[in-house]
Amino acid sequence: MLQGYLDSAKKRVCWHRTGFDRRYNRYSPGVMLYQKTIERMIGDDIDFRVFDLSIGTEEYKFRLGAEEYHDRNFDIVPINENF
Repeated sequence: MLQGYLDSAKKRVCWHRTGFDRRYNRYSPGVMLYQKTIERMIGDDIDFRVFDLSIGTEEYKFRLGAEEYHDRNFDIVPINENF
């Protein structure tokens, strides 16, 4: 199972959830699912620019060609001194 989102411009796919039967873990079904899905989407003649594998620096993401990038930055500060 692979679940995610496609932006309205159809330029970015964000996958945030995969699932498979752990009995087959040694065959890397999650990585194979990503790989075959990416291949299929590239072959569909849609001009995808980003396949986002979500947060994390897991090694399999870099085997699939991932690059790290900074998405957002924010500070959490009190509203006033009495907070």
